[in-house]
Amino acid sequence: MAEQLLTYHFQKIVKVIGSCESEEQLLAAKEMIVNFTWYWKSKGLDVKTLDHYLKYFSILFNYKKSSILNYE
Repeated sequence: MAEQLLTYHFQKIVKVIGSCESEEQLLAAKEMIVNFTWYWKSKGLDVKTLDHYLKYFSILFNYKKSSILNYE
């Protein structure tokens, strides 16, 4: 059950980051990432696993941020 919830949360954040069209939306997505981290850290998720997810979010977030800033 926890694995399914983790996958669900991960996919939702990826969709949110992918749909961002402004800096304000990116800030909201960043806050979601912070909440994701605190939630799963409190649930005792392995640090290496959490780090893997955060690296993926970071790559996606930075790509989206650069594309938004270059577009504006």
